[in-house]
Amino acid sequence: MAESERRVCGGCTACCKTHGIFTLVPQKMPGKWCPHCEIGKRCRIYGQHPRECRDFACSWLLNIGAGGPDYRPDKTRIVPEHKILPRIGLSLWLFEVSNGALDLKFVRKWTLNNLRKGNCVMHLPLRAGPKLYLPQRIQDQEFNFVIEPQMQTVEVIWFPESELAFA
Repeated sequence: MAESERRVCGGCTACCKTHGIFTLVPQKMPGKWCPHCEIGKRCRIYGQHPRECRDFACSWLLNIGAGGPDYRPDKTRIVPEHKILPRIGLSLWLFEVSNGALDLKFVRKWTLNNLRKGNCVMHLPLRAGPKLYLPQRIQDQEFNFVIEPQMQTVEVIWFPESELAFA
């Protein structure tokens, strides 16, 4: 990407709510606003912010399959992140910034498109447990999935139910 096309967070502070910061004292849990965040503006401790924050870049910021300017996480209410997971490979994680965002039409389409490409999709809602939707290529594997460090159990939705949920 050319330097002139480089994306910036701007006023987006969505990940300051969706992601946990476990090195912060006290720890900042996922789904709660960071106490150092000026929502929609900036981090009050930017420059001295935790390594977890410095190292994080959402898929929108990295311009990885996350749409144009209208798809910035503070506008969509979804923070996308691509991760490589052991045994299953590429997965798209969709963190809900506000209740109901995971039910929006574009999110359902995004999820279905990724499943059809063979990617796993993790939905992380604010008010319910996480769900991992698996594409057809993974249907024969058996495993349990837990999100660390909070050791949160994930509901695994196998193919074909995974695709039927979004068709």
